[in-house]
Amino acid sequence: MILLKKKYKIGNFFRNLSRLSFLNKILSKIIFFNLKYSNYFLNNYEYIKRKDYTHSYPTIISLNTTNLCNYRCTFCEIHYFYDFAKKTAGKIFPNNIDSKFIKKFDDLFNHIFSIELSGASGEPLLNLNFLDICKKFKEKNIELSVTTNGSMLNKNTAENLINMKFNHTMISLHSGEEKNYFELQGGNFNTVIKNLEYLIKLKKKKSSNLPKVSINCLVFKLNKHFIKKLIKKIKEIGIDEMNINQYYASRNKINQEVSFYFNPKEGNDFLREIYQYANNINLKLKPEKPEFIDIDKSVSKQNNDYICEAPWNSLKFKGCVEFEYSHYVAVCNRIILFRINYDEFEGNFIKDIWNHEIIRYFRKNVMKNPICQFCRNPNTLILRCLDNRAYQVERDIAVKKFLNSVIKEINVKQKKGIFLLNENPYKYVNYYEKSKD
Repeated sequence: MILLKKKYKIGNFFRNLSRLSFLNKILSKIIFFNLKYSNYFLNNYEYIKRKDYTHSYPTIISLNTTNLCNYRCTFCEIHYFYDFAKKTAGKIFPNNIDSKFIKKFDDLFNHIFSIELSGASGEPLLNLNFLDICKKFKEKNIELSVTTNGSMLNKNTAENLINMKFNHTMISLHSGEEKNYFELQGGNFNTVIKNLEYLIKLKKKKSSNLPKVSINCLVFKLNKHFIKKLIKKIKEIGIDEMNINQYYASRNKINQEVSFYFNPKEGNDFLREIYQYANNINLKLKPEKPEFIDIDKSVSKQNNDYICEAPWNSLKFKGCVEFEYSHYVAVCNRIILFRINYDEFEGNFIKDIWNHEIIRYFRKNVMKNPICQFCRNPNTLILRCLDNRAYQVERDIAVKKFLNSVIKEINVKQKKGIFLLNENPYKYVNYYEKSKD
């Protein structure tokens, strides 16, 4: 306990140091021989100074690896994205990234610390280039994490992940019973379990701590009776931890009110029960303590003095199902800022993408622009949990307001391979109106 307290104090000391702008400026110059650390301190300095034009690169990237998926989870928005692509473009574009993509943005990847390899609108391991691109990233000493359904986590993939010291593999597993799993996710429960058992056994055989393996699980009324079985199975396999997340509605195939947000007492009683069960068998759940449903209390905890760091340190290459060789670019999950065709793009990452006029405008108006105001609005959390349609519509309105203000207030120069937007390409009204036809 004493060692933990000392470690906590030391950690706080360095966190406080990192908030000193002059120290970040000095360190960014001193550690010039290490691109990642130099970039980290320069990035922190530019965030503290609220620089709209940054000379630093982002430090964290979320990268959509493919738009293809072998599952059709009932609670996932993939049904909407695929339907949208077919009606908009006549087909779904997989947009599998490869070594050419890495080479095009090589300077970016030389500076960053971590990448979350997501499918977003697909299953990452369905990209046949997955292991190849991971190896190239690990050669650059980048921390890698992936969220996968685990169905393609076969022996060859497991061995490669361990050998390259892949950092974190999160498996989306939402039931502990075969039939219920199939009803929710449409896959083979036993295949996923066998894949996990092999991965854990191989880690032990090779005396490897990596990759860290965790389970991501949504809890709602449709899997309530099978979560204990899942916890028990995870413990037997020897998986590191299990993440518990409350389900809230989205554009998916579920037409019932199955979220515990509509019955907080039932949901909170259920959380107590599964946390107690996990504690009894010594399985670590995250968050460490159950986050009981109390929307009003969660809203009151919002920190109005906080200035979001995302426009300075976070970049998202998000899935784009309706255009070829394309990703959408964002700095937060609330808004897509523009589309990039990486086959056509021939510019400079720092100048043309990371300091694009729209991103600079976002930084200048952080916490004041319509998107940030939507995010900070106490009603937003309530709408997200209880009225998804209203949430989506309000977000689309905020996106429209932001993009309109960009057009009115700044001069955006057209760049080859970069396509500007005037609204959310996946706005709710598209889905809502077409679903009624």
